[in-house]
Amino acid sequence: MIHNLKEYYTYSVKDKNLLIYSNNDFSKYDTTLNEFHSHRSINITQLSIDKLGAYIVTHSIDTLLIDLTVDAKNICDVLDTLNQKINLILYLRMDCEEPYPKLINMCEAIIAEPFNDDVLMYKFFTMLNYSCAIGAMNNSASSMSNSLDIDKENLEDYLDTYEGQILFLSEKLQDTVAKLDSGELNDELLQQIAIEIDEVASVFSNHYYTKKVTPIFIELSNYLKKLDIKQINIKDIEGFEYLSRIIEDINLYVVEYFVDRVFTDVYVFEDSLKNSIQFMQDRLSDKEDDLSELEFF
Repeated sequence: MIHNLKEYYTYSVKDKNLLIYSNNDFSKYDTTLNEFHSHRSINITQLSIDKLGAYIVTHSIDTLLIDLTVDAKNICDVLDTLNQKINLILYLRMDCEEPYPKLINMCEAIIAEPFNDDVLMYKFFTMLNYSCAIGAMNNSASSMSNSLDIDKENLEDYLDTYEGQILFLSEKLQDTVAKLDSGELNDELLQQIAIEIDEVASVFSNHYYTKKVTPIFIELSNYLKKLDIKQINIKDIEGFEYLSRIIEDINLYVVEYFVDRVFTDVYVFEDSLKNSIQFMQDRLSDKEDDLSELEFF
């Protein structure tokens, strides 16, 4: 299973409309299904196949889970007539005796009895993230070549390439801030934060215009990896509140840069971030700081 699957799953399905066309009861999987924008379950005997196409169009269905035991040929005919993309997952029942190759080849996922919420979630996630998977492979290829063949004039192409990855990373950064703000603090969390900051550094390193700021993130990550919570004086523990605000600001910045595109100058935050990190480090090491106020970017 994908690490932190639940963290990404919500983002993947939140805009999708699911139709479950099956005689099986899926109500016990509501934890997974309720993350969809909408989901409907219809017994096969309640909606004939010849009316299925109209129902899909009328209710803006873009994700379909269907029994493989129904009339597979007619299902294929219905899907062939639609002018919209339908993400198809087949439910393979124990009594299925006549699989239909064309329908199987049209589907993007198959789920078979028995399964639980985690398995169903995994199937939906992998089915709905083809574009993200392609982006991830492109990112990996770019990392191996250690460069992106992109000029500053084509900066939009670079931002487009990493927008999906930044959205997933943003979810993780927000979750980290929530944990810190709730009072959670341990070595495992610090190591996880370091990994997330490394991901930020990795993205920025893949364009010559942005890689100049990469060392800031690498230095912050290395500092967190080496930080020993047990060595922090109790009176200096509030320094971790500054860490929370730094992560919050980093998240805001990367979203505004890669997703919202509200500015193009990557150096607008550089000095402020350096100062914020130094202030946090001084506070955690019980050093006096002559700054009267910490200004987060």
